[in-house]
Amino acid sequence: MRRFLLIGFLAFAFSASSAAAAPVFFETGHGWGHGIGMSQYGAQGFALHGWTYDQILMHYYAETTIAPLGGSPVVAVLLASGRSSLTIASATKFTARGAGGSTFTLAAGSHTIGPNLRIVDAAGHVHRLGSPARFDRGTSPLRLNGSPYRGYFGVASTGSSLSAVNHAGLDFYVRGVVPREMPSSWNAEALKVQAVAARSYAYVSSQNKPYLYPDTRDQVYGGIAAETPATNAAVQATAHQVVKYGSSVVQAFFFSTSGGRTCAIDDCWNTAPQPYLQSVADPYDTISPYHSWGPFRYTQTQMRARLGGSYPAGLHDVTTITNPSRRVSTVHLVGASGTKSVTGSTFQVRFGLRSTWFRVAVLDLTPARRRVTYGQRAHLAGFAKGLGSSVSVDQRPYHGVWARVGDVAVASDHTYAAVATPRISTSYRSSSRLGAGLATTVWVRTRVTLGHPAANRLAGQVQPAATGIPVSIQKFQSGAWKQIATATTGSAGTWSRTLTVSAGRYRAQADRGLGYLLGSSLVLTVA
Repeated sequence: MRRFLLIGFLAFAFSASSAAAAPVFFETGHGWGHGIGMSQYGAQGFALHGWTYDQILMHYYAETTIAPLGGSPVVAVLLASGRSSLTIASATKFTARGAGGSTFTLAAGSHTIGPNLRIVDAAGHVHRLGSPARFDRGTSPLRLNGSPYRGYFGVASTGSSLSAVNHAGLDFYVRGVVPREMPSSWNAEALKVQAVAARSYAYVSSQNKPYLYPDTRDQVYGGIAAETPATNAAVQATAHQVVKYGSSVVQAFFFSTSGGRTCAIDDCWNTAPQPYLQSVADPYDTISPYHSWGPFRYTQTQMRARLGGSYPAGLHDVTTITNPSRRVSTVHLVGASGTKSVTGSTFQVRFGLRSTWFRVAVLDLTPARRRVTYGQRAHLAGFAKGLGSSVSVDQRPYHGVWARVGDVAVASDHTYAAVATPRISTSYRSSSRLGAGLATTVWVRTRVTLGHPAANRLAGQVQPAATGIPVSIQKFQSGAWKQIATATTGSAGTWSRTLTVSAGRYRAQADRGLGYLLGSSLVLTVA
C-alpha cells in the first residue's frame, strides 16, 4: 500500500456556504414526552432516594397540597367507536336499558349487538333499545369484546355504527390506569405518585369533555385486565387524594422522562403560565434509558424527505432557539436559497424525536478542488457546529482502509481547514464524537513532464515513478491532438523517444494505473 502524508492543518477560514456543500446532521436530545408536570422516571428516582409520594408530588407540582376529593365522581372513557358490532358479556346475568325505556335482564354469556341495538333477554324475547343504551353488571364485571371493566357501559348508535363508553367510579378507573402508565414493579411511593396524578388529571379533564380516551390522548387505561396487587394497593393507600392548588384540583400532567429538568407549561405549550406547572430540576431522572438519546444521523437528502416544503435548497446549517426550559421553540434551516423556520414541536414530529429538548449538530468536509496532479496539495474546507473541539479528519487511500489523520482547530464561526498531499486518489471525511461525515474523494492525476527536444529526441518523466508505463506522445494537427509516437518509462519513471521534431505543439500523456487519473504534460511549442 502506498504511503500518504498529511502535510498539516491550517487555521484559515472558509465561508459556511462553501464549506458545507454535503453536510450531515446529527440530532441528539434528552427526555421523552411533553415535559410538563411529573416525570415518571424522575418520580421513581426520588422514591428510590427515600422521598415520600406527597413530597414528590409537591416537588413536581409547585405550591400545591395533597388533599381528599369530596363526593363520588364517575368518569367516562371511550372504549370503542365506529364499530359495526360490539360484544358485551358477563359471567352472570346483567341488565340492559334503552333511553327512556324498560330494563331487561340478559342471560350470562356473550351478546353481540349491532347498530339497531337489538337484544335478546333471558326469557328469549327480542327487544330493540333506544340510543344510548345502558348495560349494568350483575354480580360479575362486564366485558366488552373480551376485556373486563368495572362500572357500566353506555352504547350509542348512529344507525350505522356503534360507540361504547365505560362509566366507572374515579378510583376504579385509576386502578386501570396506574399499571398501564407505570411498571407495577416500581417503588411503592412512585406508584402512589402515579395514582394521585392520574386521579387528579382524570377529575379535571372529565369536567371539560364528555369522555376520556383510553390512550395517550389522555391516560392509558386497561380496565380490570391491567390491575395488579401492587398498583391497586397504591390506589387504595391514596384513596380519593388529589393535587390541589388552593382549593382547585390541578390537571396533573405527567410524562415519561424529563432529561434532567421539566418544562414550564408556557414554554412548551405556548399557553398561559401556571404556578404549579413550572420548570423544576429532575436530578434522579438519569435512571431512564431515555434520559439522553441519539445521535440520529441525516444527510441532506434525508433531511429534505423529512422536512418537505420546509426544506430550503442547499441546506447547510441548522440553528435552534431554546426557551427557558431548555426546549427548542424555533428551528432555523439555513440553505443556499435562504432561511426557513419551523417550530420546535413541528421539527420533533417530522423527525419522530422523543421530545423538544434536542440539538442539531452539523459536520462537513469539502475539497476546494476534486482533482489534483500528483505532488500537488489538496485544500480541504470544513464546517463543524455543535460538536465541541473533538473534530478530526480521516483518510482512506484508494483500495485502503479508513485511518485517523489528526485533529483540526474549529474556529468561532464553526469553520476549519486542512491541507493534504495525496500520493494516490484518496477519500477524506471528518469525524466527531457523534459520528462521521460524508466521504469526499480527491482524485490524483498522473504527473507527466515533457522537456525541450534535443537532437530530434523528446524526453520526460512520469510520477509516481514505475517501470513500463506507456506514454502517448501527441501533436496538435488539423484542430485535434493526434498520437505520433509512444514510449515506455524506465525504473525512475523517465522516458524518451527519438523522432523528427518539426514546428508545432506537442504534449505527452500517461496513466499510472489504478488509483490515478490520466495525466497530461504542459504543452510544448516548437518554433
